[in-house]
Amino acid sequence: IISDNDADLSGFFHQPLPEQLMPRSMSDHEEGIVRSGDVYYAPMTLETHPKQPTPFDALFNDIYKSRIPFRMHMMLKNDGMSVFGMKVMFARVLSFTGSEANKRLIECYNNLQSLALNGEEIVSSQITFCTWSRSLDSYDEIRQRKHSLARKITGWGSCDVAAVEGDEAESFLSSIGGTTLGTVANAAAAPLYDTLKMAPIARVGSAWTEGSKLYRTNSGKLVSYMPYSKQQLAWVKFIVGPMGSGKTVHLNGEHFALLLHPDNDELPFILNIDIGPGMKGFCSMVRDALPKHRKHEVIYEKLLNRADCSINSFDTPICLRHPLSNQSAFLETFVSMLCADDETGVAPDGVEDVVTPLIALAYEYRAKRSTAAKYMANVSPKVDEVIEALDIHSFNKDNRFLTWWDVVDFLASHGELHAASIAQRYSVPTMEDVITGLNNPRIRNSFSELKNAKTNEDICTYMQRKLDAALNRYPIISGVTKFDIGNSRIVSLDLDEVAKGVGAGAEKRLRIMYFLAFFTLTKRIFTGKEHLEELVVDKSGLFPFDCTEIHKKNIASIERTPKRFSGDEIHRFKNDPMARQLQALAIREGRKWKIDIMQASQNGTDFDEEMIKLATDIVILGRGNAANIKSLTQQFSLPSNLVERLESSMRRPSKEGSTLITLVETDKARWEQFLYSMYGPSFLWATTSTRDDTIVKDALIEKLGNQKARKLLVELYPDGNLDDEIDDRRRRSQILSATNSNGNTDEAEETPLHILDEIIEATMRHYNIKLAS
Repeated sequence: IISDNDADLSGFFHQPLPEQLMPRSMSDHEEGIVRSGDVYYAPMTLETHPKQPTPFDALFNDIYKSRIPFRMHMMLKNDGMSVFGMKVMFARVLSFTGSEANKRLIECYNNLQSLALNGEEIVSSQITFCTWSRSLDSYDEIRQRKHSLARKITGWGSCDVAAVEGDEAESFLSSIGGTTLGTVANAAAAPLYDTLKMAPIARVGSAWTEGSKLYRTNSGKLVSYMPYSKQQLAWVKFIVGPMGSGKTVHLNGEHFALLLHPDNDELPFILNIDIGPGMKGFCSMVRDALPKHRKHEVIYEKLLNRADCSINSFDTPICLRHPLSNQSAFLETFVSMLCADDETGVAPDGVEDVVTPLIALAYEYRAKRSTAAKYMANVSPKVDEVIEALDIHSFNKDNRFLTWWDVVDFLASHGELHAASIAQRYSVPTMEDVITGLNNPRIRNSFSELKNAKTNEDICTYMQRKLDAALNRYPIISGVTKFDIGNSRIVSLDLDEVAKGVGAGAEKRLRIMYFLAFFTLTKRIFTGKEHLEELVVDKSGLFPFDCTEIHKKNIASIERTPKRFSGDEIHRFKNDPMARQLQALAIREGRKWKIDIMQASQNGTDFDEEMIKLATDIVILGRGNAANIKSLTQQFSLPSNLVERLESSMRRPSKEGSTLITLVETDKARWEQFLYSMYGPSFLWATTSTRDDTIVKDALIEKLGNQKARKLLVELYPDGNLDDEIDDRRRRSQILSATNSNGNTDEAEETPLHILDEIIEATMRHYNIKLAS
């Protein structure tokens, strides 16, 4: 019989802690390698510490490139001077021998002692490393990793590595923090500041714990970024990058991040003005992802100075006979701009006095039922179809004539807002009505005494002449609206066609087109609840309709939705004071209307000093020449470590990603980081703007359509570009665009078109073979 004292009671308790921590036995192997379970471990220690204290990040980055798994254990103790023990005494006793080692030891001790007397903390530092391999079939992998790690550590500020100190198992355990009370590594005395610099405690972080956009550090750590974040007081981002630095891809990446914002219940407003097709691919990609009934919410259009693409700046919100105050201010500026003197660029005295009552007269004329535009069939087939289906004539009991405003009210009251917006184009005044108003006696008589000092014309005659000339020169502003963004959410207007040419005339045309594009895009997002007080319901029509609820709903949707106004190539407007004023207005007023402002250009000097002071985000994508580096350093107050990165680490976009420097201001801190931006091949092919890629992509899109073409390009060229394919074909066909003395190809010269044609043909052959199979 077993007594109570002899009973095994271990089942009542947890397994002993040592057995839980080390559930498997260890066995020693040759070359200081330990096996535990199914893993080989190779521990090593620092025999001598780095001669030049180097940050741990430098070591980590070097090892990361080799993809070697490792860990580092660093033990720090106070009273670092005790490390010397009796060594200093013996070195002094033996000083007569003239040993250099003894001299250095004494000198080191004296220097550290001096630092300690001045208040510097001297600590004892012991560092252990370990790498491992799970490949039990081959001993070569762990051996190779061990030697590679030792080489990397040796280059870390010039230090020496010891393979194993004493027992291999003890060395292995010393590399695990908290496992043993001590460590087998050699101890070194050093100032606390230097040891903390070497400690594995500092890694690149992020202002956001989560984000809709991810970057990575050069060590591979993910860094999140959240656009439109509440952690920032405003959202003003400037992007700087020379040609070929990946500015277009990055801009589209920023838009994609806003598209993925967690607060989105519907598509965000992304409104862009560009000179070139930078957003064409992005818009196409998003449109392809939308269902058929929502594809109209994404628009990319080239702004053309033609009557069949006209934009009537006098359009008003649905059912409103008169503009809101924000639109009135725009119209007054716009008409004054058209009346500006060609030499001075400024409207003569008296023009602004006439403009305000002139615009009010045009709206009043079109709003009165007696002078309102009468409805005519066959002007808009869409409107005719809807009112016929709703049988508008059955509601017109007295058989009175219909105005376009009657049609607008009728359609809006029946929920046909799209048809109502089309009908409203024929209801509001046009530039021709404004010109006609200059002959109205009320205007003529009120301003008859005003003269243009330069031409001696009365001011009304001068304005009529200038506005007539503007209609002839800029047919896009004539007549009713034919190009309308409607209720689209993502819109990019390309000013490339209207930005061509040089000279004063070309500059004025671009100025007017930018102004028109700016207002067309922003008039909705610069509208808020305070404008609801300005709504006036017109009851003079046949079908009076209170549109207040419609506007309340629209404004509520706008206010809760993330909004962005962006622009690229803003250096084209550097000498245009009106464009600069509009950009400054958007930046200063953006926070009030909860609008994210993003501007991009090739040089940092394209941004005014006042604009930079208001910026919350700066992104630098490329280095440029030495003068550009100096300019960027001074303008954005770059710290020395980022200046070094700018000089030596920036690279163009490639399959490995592209580099960027980010300066981010949050409500708590300023973040300055060097990061990598990575995009998948599908996104790269959708947003690329390089000549060669665009030629091939556009040709395939014309043959196959957007989605099939992109899918095919991703399959055949997963790097997201044709660089390797073009280089390979050049070598095979022995076509060198330009050759230096070493026989190297000059990549700057354009690719011959026949090579691009060959790529298109080969890609189509692959598609046809795949289709046939």
